Amino acid sequence: MAPDLPTTSAGKLTSVTSKNNVKLDANSTSSLFLTTGTGGGAGVASIGASVNVISIDKTVESVIDNSTVKTATIKTNAQASDTFDTIAAAGNGAGTIAANGLVFVNTITSKVKSGAKNNSKLKANNINITSSTTPKYLQVTGQAAGAGLGGIGASVIVNNINYEVQSFVENSDVKNTDGISAYNEMKVSAEANNQYN
Repeated sequence: MAPDLPTTSAGKLTSVTSKNNVKLDANSTSSLFLTTGTGGGAGVASIGASVNVISIDKTVESVIDNSTVKTATIKTNAQASDTFDTIAAAGNGAGTIAANGLVFVNTITSKVKSGAKNNSKLKANNINITSSTTPKYLQVTGQAAGAGLGGIGASVIVNNINYEVQSFVENSDVKNTDGISAYNEMKVSAEANNQYN
């Protein structure tokens, strides 16, 4: 079982005044390659089995929390770029009977958050709050068994994938640098681009 990944965060400001820009970035890149197989040979019988359980839980945050920020442009961005490859192959051979099994159970939980909360005060002419994920998943299963009388081979991959992507302004005050509730541009976006193969 893989350990939980630590939280990646940017934020926890108290009071910031900047003439130009304030930018908070939290980025996480994970790469996981898993491979396993069962195999054997015998004159009479051959039996092999393998069960693999992988659990990944991580949080990526770029959040202004209970803080005051005054500047021309405020940018908060949280991003997770992950690659998960799973290859499972079961193979066996025996003179009389061959049987094997291979099971992968992958549980992947990822929280990606960007924004402002808890009575934060944002004073800027341009505000850009974004969060995004670009996970890529590749899974390959194979089976091969040979026997004089019978052969059984099986590979199974089970993926439980939960991505939570949020961009928000929550219980906070947003104004331009003159203290007026108007600004040139405000963008709040959340995007998930998943690739499964």
